[in-house]
This record gives sequence, structure tokens and C-alpha cells, in this order.
Amino acid sequence: MSTGRASRGSRTRKVMTFHDLRATGLAWLALRGDDSLKIMQRAGHTDFVTTQGYIREAEAARDGFGNVFPPLPQSL
Repeated sequence: MSTGRASRGSRTRKVMTFHDLRATGLAWLALRGDDSLKIMQRAGHTDFVTTQGYIREAEAARDGFGNVFPPLPQSL
């Protein structure tokens, strides 16, 4: 039963925030190989060093991801 308050998480669960979702989206753009300046613009970063952090993380995790954001099937 919910108490109406946001969960605080636990040792194995984390409460998702808007920033978490935003960071995930930026990381996926970098994984896909989008232009770094476009990622910076979409993120609203004023310092490219901040954007580079997302790109470095994506490059470190890129192997084994397969095709990021593949085309949707024609049947949809």
C-alpha cells in the first residue's frame, strides 16, 4: 500500500529522478554516435568538458550494445 510519499530507495533500488532520465538519454545519444556538438546543444551544456563526460562513458560501454535505436519494424 502506498503512503503517497516518494520511495527513498534501498540498497538494491534507486529512486529515479528527472536528471537520471536526462543523463540516460544523453548517454544513448552518445552510444548511437550522434555529433558531440549536437549532444552538447540538446543537453544545454555551456562547457564541452561536461558533454565529454557522457561521451567517454558511452565509449567505454559501447561494445556489446548492438544497434542503438534500430529502425522500427514495418509492421508497426
